[in-house]
Amino acid sequence: MDVCCEAGNRPLLRNKAFTLPTSQDKHKDKDLSTTSIMPRFHVRIDNSTLSTAPWKRGQDYWASFELYPEWTGATHYGFRGVAFHRMDYWSETPVVVKTFRNKDGRADDWAPYMKRCDMGQKLATEYNKHLQAQHCSSKVCFVQPIDAVMDSRSDIMVITRLLMRFNKKFSEDEVVLFEDLLEGDFKTFITSRGVATCEQSQILDAFAHFTFSVSDEQFVVCNLQGVEENGKYTLSNPVIHSRDGEYGESDKRDVGIIDFFKNHICTSLCKHFPRPDIECHVMATAPVYRFDTAVNKEIDADETTPMLADDINQAPQYIPYDPCAPPPYSG
Repeated sequence: MDVCCEAGNRPLLRNKAFTLPTSQDKHKDKDLSTTSIMPRFHVRIDNSTLSTAPWKRGQDYWASFELYPEWTGATHYGFRGVAFHRMDYWSETPVVVKTFRNKDGRADDWAPYMKRCDMGQKLATEYNKHLQAQHCSSKVCFVQPIDAVMDSRSDIMVITRLLMRFNKKFSEDEVVLFEDLLEGDFKTFITSRGVATCEQSQILDAFAHFTFSVSDEQFVVCNLQGVEENGKYTLSNPVIHSRDGEYGESDKRDVGIIDFFKNHICTSLCKHFPRPDIECHVMATAPVYRFDTAVNKEIDADETTPMLADDINQAPQYIPYDPCAPPPYSG
């Protein structure tokens, strides 16, 4: 992947209050030189964005990403990319850039997804304190996504669309989203219906129950997917079922909460937490573990994977994934 700047060409920028970039002034704060491959012809090789708000450590970032999506879902694409602090070329951070397939995204389209990740991280911080009190060294955290406005589009996208049958056309000022790329064995640990899928799910099974308890039984955070390394779980794209349905189309309100607890089996980390005042009919058996495999460049919509497909065994009225949320992905 070609990155659209060189350290020597980037100007020093003055500190100033951040305002949302517009089509007239969005090019002022980022080096707009073309890639070093074809500077004489001024050909733009990659796509790039400007973040709409500060990201890591309160700094403004921009992202450069590839021409062809690495992950393909029914409604979204995921592109491999890198993000930079706009005043520091050496701040390179691997990211996944997520876009809508069949419409131009706007900030409001990404708001429910970002709200769920923010709430997940807030509760994960409290849960880590609970784990520490239980003398457990595991930790849980969520990626923090940022929405970003398209800054420049590759001049060779038309060739990519023709040769690779890729029909996405980015519009001026389209809003996409980027977040840290999760490298490793990406998997779904707990589904949006509360089903544990692998042996490493116990910590997150208890976390989901913890969220119901600390929210005064107002919601449950589930669809816990991401990577685990040395006891640290880094997660993306959660689902939240709430009493008032404020977390997007994947929020199934009381039906989702009840469905979760029908499948949830308490452990020593959560057995003292409250459960809904319903008859859940939970079978006193261990959960069935389902191991999901990673995916390559493109996946058919009907394949059962933790990245893109719906649960084919779900009840007719229930959708585990938000059609307005980006696809989870495999590093």
